[in-house]
Amino acid sequence: MTRADYFSSLAWLCVRLVLAMFLIFAVIGLFQAPIPTDATAKPWIGPNAPTLIPVWVYALIFLGCALLLLAGWHVPIAVVAVGSMLIVVSVERLIRNPFTNLTADVVLILVMALALLLAGPEADRWSVDSVRGNRSLPKMDRYSWATLFLRLLIGAIFFFQGFRNLFLGAGPITFAERLYVKPFAAMMPEPLLWIAGVSNPFLQFGVGLLLIFGLFTRFAAGLGALFLVSIIFGHLMQGPLTAPGSMRDFATANFLLMIAVIVFASLGNRWSLDALLEKRRRPS
Repeated sequence: MTRADYFSSLAWLCVRLVLAMFLIFAVIGLFQAPIPTDATAKPWIGPNAPTLIPVWVYALIFLGCALLLLAGWHVPIAVVAVGSMLIVVSVERLIRNPFTNLTADVVLILVMALALLLAGPEADRWSVDSVRGNRSLPKMDRYSWATLFLRLLIGAIFFFQGFRNLFLGAGPITFAERLYVKPFAAMMPEPLLWIAGVSNPFLQFGVGLLLIFGLFTRFAAGLGALFLVSIIFGHLMQGPLTAPGSMRDFATANFLLMIAVIVFASLGNRWSLDALLEKRRRPS
């Protein structure tokens, strides 16, 4: 290996180690004492958060994947398993609170896992997969898995937020008045604020559904990205870059997920309605 190859291999080894540590400590967190309801720390899926899947299933899958990642053995299987469980974790948390910030844990873990998948054993040379010459996934499949998990994550965030504001809150009119018109009436034309505010939950709900099913994927992600540009603009008008801005940072992370979907969907989006429709359009 060249000197550059050594540093590249070291980088991917570090990613595997950090990802494995995240999973191991997540398992430990599953069995810690419940967090008080008034605590500021975000609870992991565990004893204080009833789940659809038993805690021991999470623990078994995360621990098994952590061991595979430490060795660099069957990394694609470990990444797909981790990604699937993280989507389940995200859905369970979004059901309880559609505005929960997933960027502090779920997004970080998923991004590292997908980066390993895209790199493959040809880049991660200090791994069992590379040493044994295990066959890597075709690039189309790697990008398709990445697109799938990113689609499901940002799609679920948009869907649950739109669903809540449409059907479980005070309605789009009250939502627009409270979050758009009153805060920004002195800065922007009021009719524009009403239009943006009322359309917000409808757009989130629709874009979320399209992304989840992979229908018009790049169009939906592009529309979602433009929507998030307006959201980030609104947050920046409320405070400078140096001001604390958890919601601004959350919107920015979602924006980056949308951009990633646009990019990766053009490289592979095999498990989607778009791919199914494309296959049917092709002459037999």
